[in-house]
Amino acid sequence: MQTKAIKGNLRHLGTLISLEGISGVGKSFFGKLVTQRLRGLGYKVILISDLYEYKNNDIGKRILDILLSTNDKFFRIGYPITEALLLSALKSYEIEKWMVPALKDGQIVLEDRSIDSVAIYSAILINQQFPERSVLKTYNQLYNIRKQWGVLPDFTIYIKDNFSTALQRAETRNKKRYKKDEIELLKKASETYDTIAQKHKDRIRILNAINLSPEKIIKKLTNLCLQQIKHNTNRNKSK
Repeated sequence: MQTKAIKGNLRHLGTLISLEGISGVGKSFFGKLVTQRLRGLGYKVILISDLYEYKNNDIGKRILDILLSTNDKFFRIGYPITEALLLSALKSYEIEKWMVPALKDGQIVLEDRSIDSVAIYSAILINQQFPERSVLKTYNQLYNIRKQWGVLPDFTIYIKDNFSTALQRAETRNKKRYKKDEIELLKKASETYDTIAQKHKDRIRILNAINLSPEKIIKKLTNLCLQQIKHNTNRNKSK
């Protein structure tokens, strides 16, 4: 079957959905459960999560080892522009190795932390060292790197929760309290996520998880994914 062109310069028949939000909102947890539900409905689904199947001898592991060398939660090694490009390279590796083959095969790909996370956190860190560089302008520049060289998500779900609740979850998971500068960075990231989501309502859906039970969140996420899968299926049939 001939593949159909969508965004960027790559072709695929599948559906790429990204899950975004600050640490502690449950992206990884809910991503795994939604993946199971979609598989239960008969879909072929892969979940690209943090540290996804990296091997000791592959490129992704080598890049990650550099970023993890200081044991920093936000991969800070002191050179924010270099860090941003390394993170972009890491995502490009995941795209080439796992995402594109799955998408060309018509599968569903859920990406935990996609281009928005990379671009938002990187732009904030670059701005801290180079205040003359606008966070939003740098975000757009990093977003365009993936637009030029990779495949963009068809649909992004931004999971938003109470900041203090998310922080508490993240600290419990990591078994370590966040430092003051880390909390400030996380707050700035949350604010930037809000701004980006409002500016790009055409591609980002906000899921307000405040006061929602885990089951309701999973149900909403699953339904949003199914809507996009159906939309892509109909689009491909019409071409």
